[in-house]
Amino acid sequence: MKDFMTVLDVIIDLFLAAVGAYAIFTGVDTKRWAELKQNKILYPSNVRPEACADWKGFLRFMRPALLIFGTGWLVCGVLSLLGTFVLGESAWLPTLVFCLFLFSAAFYVLRMNRAARRFW
Repeated sequence: MKDFMTVLDVIIDLFLAAVGAYAIFTGVDTKRWAELKQNKILYPSNVRPEACADWKGFLRFMRPALLIFGTGWLVCGVLSLLGTFVLGESAWLPTLVFCLFLFSAAFYVLRMNRAARRFW
């Protein structure tokens, strides 16, 4: 059973790191956009990108949030993988990863809600 839980932990950690890397990539890539593109992580739910009132302002507003969110989740995944394979069991590491995960997600959701009100 312990081996199964380790495999499950690794899958979740890799997912966190991949989502974080994708958010960082999107945040960096938005500097090159000449218009809003389809993207599942960038826009508030139930909005059409073409209906955005100020798409350049929206990208400037969301870029820091994407980078903070992505960095937080990437660090969560990497720290958790390090805890699983290198550092071993500890009480502080899961607490740190969980707090960083919650902070990153909450910051991004609050910023996304503010962007929905401001730009749509």
